[in-house]
Order: sequence, then structure tokens, then C-alpha cells
Amino acid sequence: STILGAANQPRRGDPGRSFFHPFAHAILEPATQPARVADEDVRRRKRKVEGGSMATMDHVEQPLPRRRPRTRLLQQESTIGYLFVAPAVLLIAAIAFFPVAQAIWYSFQNYLPTYPQFGSKFVGLDNYRTAFNDSTFTDSIKNTVEFTVISVAFEFLLGLGFAIVLNQKFVGRGLVRAAVLVPWAFPTVISAVVWRDLLWQTNTGAIPAIAHWLNLEPADWSPLANHTTLLMAMLVIDIWKTAPFMALLLLAGLQVISNDLYEAGRVDGASVLGRFWYITMPLLKPAILVALLFRTLDAWRVFDMFYVVAGSRLQSISVYAFNQVVISAINFPIGVAVSSLILLGAIIIAAVFVKGFGAQTAS
Repeated sequence: STILGAANQPRRGDPGRSFFHPFAHAILEPATQPARVADEDVRRRKRKVEGGSMATMDHVEQPLPRRRPRTRLLQQESTIGYLFVAPAVLLIAAIAFFPVAQAIWYSFQNYLPTYPQFGSKFVGLDNYRTAFNDSTFTDSIKNTVEFTVISVAFEFLLGLGFAIVLNQKFVGRGLVRAAVLVPWAFPTVISAVVWRDLLWQTNTGAIPAIAHWLNLEPADWSPLANHTTLLMAMLVIDIWKTAPFMALLLLAGLQVISNDLYEAGRVDGASVLGRFWYITMPLLKPAILVALLFRTLDAWRVFDMFYVVAGSRLQSISVYAFNQVVISAINFPIGVAVSSLILLGAIIIAAVFVKGFGAQTAS
């Protein structure tokens, strides 16, 4: 025991280990040897895992390589969007905005493009005063307003009726939809000439012939010679041609309304009129806004219908401006001033629809 005790003393420089350590433990403690080996293996694995974790943490904590800095202009998405839109905006400005701005500037000048040697002189609102002092111009405003209000109202009612019918399921619906759009496909000038010559003319028109056959009018009755019947003739032509366009826009709005809403209203006991008033009309407001806005603006600037059917007997604002600019070249400043008023009226109409009717649609 003395010899073994001395042999088990730790050597200098190797603490915790003895000279006979491998042999002593193998002889004296054979039962505990596997446990110690297992503990040593566990500690070795633990040190390995801890070392790997620290290495991983050191790798993660390292800063990423710094990329080359971009310019601030390209980092902002809105700026990039503006850059993409800029070519189209510049093109529109060159084609549309510049001529409009130039026309507005000419409306305050006494400038004649056919006689540029006379130069131009700033006259302020004199051109506008001259136009409003002309009874023909004030009559053209009245004619345009009457035509716009009556035509748009009837076109909306007929278009809504056509849209509701075409939205139903029936045999041949596609064919009927295509047939309804045929009048709208014809150019306005062609429609006006056909209706004027075949229906409204004194010698060749069907309407004067029928009126004379029914003893309602004399044989020489000319509906296009009277102010009231002339305006009515243009209204009939325009309503016949443009009501399908209104129906097309309203039909697009009806097709996005879910049938589940109508089924729910039917289950709740709502009548046909109730479902139309409380389901269809509120959900159709966006389409109604678009349809009315387009047609009102189109009727406000109407030119071809008045020019072909009425000529100089009944003028719209656009026809009056055309006559001043083209036919009477010396009244070019007055015609340009009237054209500016047409633009101003279109802006007011659009603002009224968007701010008034559009606010109700959004709510």
C-alpha cells in the first residue's frame, strides 16, 4: 500500500495525474472506469459543441460587406414612378396643354393669324364682352344647354332600361347586345345625314309625309325650318345614336353586382322596385357617374350634329366658335375666347360631377 500510495501521488507539472494512473485505476477501480470514460467523453463533446457555437456566433456577428451606395434619387420609389411617367406627361403637354394655353393667351389678344403683319395687342376681356353682346352667341348657349339637358336625361333613362334588360338571362342575349350597339357604331355625321334626308326633309322625309297623310301638317311642311322641330329632330338623332353607349356603360356596372344581394333581398321580402331602388341604384352609382359625365361633356361640346342638320339656322357654342375662327377670319380673337369658355364650362361640369355626385358615390 505504501508503494501504491506513493505511485498515485501526482507528478510535478501534471496535476491530477499519477505515474501509475492508467494501471492503478485499471487494477484498483475497475468498476468505476467506464463511468469516468463516459464522463470524459461527455465533457469532450460539450467543449466541442460550445466551441462550435461560439464560432457560429462569431460568424454571425461579423458585419456584412458594405455594398456600393446608391444615389438617393433611385432609392425613392415615388421618384422612379415620376421618371417613368415623365415622357408621357411631356408628350401630352406638348400636344394638348401648350395649344390650350396658347389659345387662352390669344383670347386676351387682338391677334389675327391670317394677318401676322398687324401684330398683336393685349385687349383684356374685350373679346369676351364682344361675344356676350352678340345675340347669336347667347342663343347658342341656350341651344347647347337645352340639347345637353334633354338628350342626356333621355339617354340615361333609355340606357338604364336597355342595360337592365340586357343584364337578364334569355335566349339570344349576345345577339341582342350586339344589335343594340349598332347605332352607336355609326359616325355621327353619317347618322345625321341619313336621318335628315330620309326622315326630316320636306320632299324626301318620311315624317313630313306621314304627318301630311294624317292631315296633321300641310304638304309643304318643313320640320327643319322651325326652331322647335329642328331641335327635336337633332335630339331624336342623338338619343337614337348615343343611348346604346349609355346602356353599355351601365351594363358594365350591373354585371359587377352580386346576385346574392338580390337573393337576400328576395328572402327578406323586398319587392322588385325595392330591390332596384335599395340594391341596384346605390351600387350602380359609380357607373352612373362615369356615364353621365362622359355624355354631358360630349353633349356640351357638340358640333357635328348641329353643323350637319341645322347649319347656320341653329348653332351650338362649338358651331359659333367655328364660324368665328374659320369662316370669319377677322373674328379669330372672339372665336378663341368662345373656345376658352367651352373649356371652362367643361371643367365646371366635371368638377360638379366629381365633387358632388362623386362624393355621394364614395359615401
